[in-house]
Amino acid sequence: VEKVAPDDAASQALSQLGGAFESGRVAMVQNGGWGWWVYSPVNPDVEGGFCWGVAPNPWGSPDADKRAVIYTDPWVITRGLEGQALEDSWEFVKFLVAEENARSYMQATNTPPTQSKLQEEWFTQFKCMDPESVKEVYQGAFRYGLESSNHLLVRWDELNQIWNNALSAYFLDPNGDTAAVLAQLEEDLTAALQRIAAEEGYTE
Repeated sequence: VEKVAPDDAASQALSQLGGAFESGRVAMVQNGGWGWWVYSPVNPDVEGGFCWGVAPNPWGSPDADKRAVIYTDPWVITRGLEGQALEDSWEFVKFLVAEENARSYMQATNTPPTQSKLQEEWFTQFKCMDPESVKEVYQGAFRYGLESSNHLLVRWDELNQIWNNALSAYFLDPNGDTAAVLAQLEEDLTAALQRIAAEEGYTE
């Protein structure tokens, strides 16, 4: 079996060295959009740093539909607030997204900007990558993006636990039976969805 990714035990051991990817011991890592800023401290200007790039996830089939899951997580900064506290929180949000403040935050953290007009500047911040390549991979996520299911499904946490339980073991088993695992997962998820629908009072 080709050891293309470390197992859980190896990942935990490598985390003690700064991370499997960050330590340079794993050549590629699959991650979300947060990788733009999480890996920013890893650069040629620091000891042990190196150049890295970003690419779309490969597809298992050449005729597969292009799609990318987008996590539009909201800042629940106003939850439970009323009166002046609520007004102050909105003022803080407006402060953060104002052009100059958004630019400063973008430059300090390498986080994608909240204002689209700043994107062209942000594309140039990754010195080891061609700005046009950054633009292509970043904007491609929106071109082919699909809203994450955890924003769309009632009691998603229960469903997430079901597929985590099934797939975590599968990914660690080089001899795993893909067809059998997926068939069982579909059965378990369908049963859970029907139960949740009944408990929430939904009818077809």
